[in-house]
Amino acid sequence: MKIYYKNMPPKPNPPKRKKGRSKKLPVEVTIAGHTIEVIRESLDDCYGYFDPTKLVIAINTNMNNTLAWETFWHEIVEAINFFSEADMEHKSIQVFGLLLHQAVESISYKKSGEK
Repeated sequence: MKIYYKNMPPKPNPPKRKKGRSKKLPVEVTIAGHTIEVIRESLDDCYGYFDPTKLVIAINTNMNNTLAWETFWHEIVEAINFFSEADMEHKSIQVFGLLLHQAVESISYKKSGEK
């Protein structure tokens, strides 16, 4: 049984978005007034890193786009942790990075002309 609010039928579901981000990573990001360069680099021992001395976020080239974006958001949280001197544990940074990635991926925008 379907229940309608105020006798109005529900709006149709929007078309499902393709999972994973097809867009390329940004070339730079600004955090706390600092411009941080984002680079892709072949890394043997990690997915990525944030270097506060060089203001660089490096993401491993040997991974798919979805994992690259997850790593990007993790490194953003690493940078925020550094600049805010929050002293978060790495497990908290990992969780915040994943949650931020999911939140950003879930954002949908109306096309022009939609109400």
